[in-house]
Amino acid sequence: MRAEKKHFIFIAVCCCLLVAPGVLCYHSGGASATVEITARVLLASYDVDATSINGSAETITWMTNGLTNSTVEYGPDTAYGRSKNDSAWVLSHTITLDGLSGGQLYHYRVVSSDSAGTTCVSPDSNFTTAPAKSIIGVPSGGGGGASPLGNLVGMPALDLPMGPPAVTIASGSPIPITAENLVAEPVVVVSNDKSAALLIDTNTLLLGKDGQPVSSIDLTRIATADVPAVPTGSLFVFAGYAYQIEPSGATFSPSIALKIITTQEEWKQISGQELSIQYYNPVSGQWEALSTTTDPATHSVTTMIAHSSDYGLFTRPASPVSPSATISVGTMIPPSGPVQGAINGFNWLIVVKGLAIIMTIVVVASIGLYFYRKQNGR
Repeated sequence: MRAEKKHFIFIAVCCCLLVAPGVLCYHSGGASATVEITARVLLASYDVDATSINGSAETITWMTNGLTNSTVEYGPDTAYGRSKNDSAWVLSHTITLDGLSGGQLYHYRVVSSDSAGTTCVSPDSNFTTAPAKSIIGVPSGGGGGASPLGNLVGMPALDLPMGPPAVTIASGSPIPITAENLVAEPVVVVSNDKSAALLIDTNTLLLGKDGQPVSSIDLTRIATADVPAVPTGSLFVFAGYAYQIEPSGATFSPSIALKIITTQEEWKQISGQELSIQYYNPVSGQWEALSTTTDPATHSVTTMIAHSSDYGLFTRPASPVSPSATISVGTMIPPSGPVQGAINGFNWLIVVKGLAIIMTIVVVASIGLYFYRKQNGR
């Protein structure tokens, strides 16, 4: 009888050791849950820049990380006092301030508001307009305005940042040069496809790679198949406009403007993206971005260049970060105390397996007990 008692105690202890770990391990492993985190990304403006057009106008450009309207506040001091705005919801912003006084310092800041009413304001910046001057016999303040490309056969009238009058010539045509080898008067050199132009101001020095004066500049459209490839993984995509400026190795002092004019249909497709004129560096084999100004009114982009090279228009597709985003994250959350509602989450599979093992132990133990009793004559 004493041996039987010890036998049954042994079976009971085995059962406890089998069931308890299964239950304890199940509850100490934590509960699986999906957590939704709402992250508020602050609305921000960046790449704020001012580009001089002439003594009476300045173009302000900037980017935002969400769709917003556009406002520029400006004036002679930080009280500003004047503003100009555009209600269109965009990522790339352009506001042209006109009616400015020549040779004067202006303070400005940009203000951007989204559809939810969130507003971001840039720090104060400033620019100084170009001094008013007389150009080719035109008195300062008289007959102002931009010079249209209208005196070249087949060329549509396009506003360009040049004081009037400007001589418009075709690519490769002679440029008027003074005895000091400086450009004698403002010149607009139009590309062979009439979709780009070089804007050269008076007193510009044009030199070839040998240091000798240059009397003409070629501005030629490059076929898409001949455009140097954009490296894999680049953030920018070629937008279809590329030009070769020759003679090779030529330099321009001060810099001259390169303006690329797209069609109205093409502008609608790319205007919501970041636009960049870039030049091809044959040494590095890379396209390198230049500071670029956009003008939605003439669906054009402009940059300043100091040397001849291959230049192209690129876009960076918009991928704005929403100011409010919900992020779902799957994680394991360990319990900080006793598990509530354990009966609902009980792991019955472990129990069934445990019972099967217990039954096996009971059967084996019973058979052992049987033979033990028989051996001892009980």
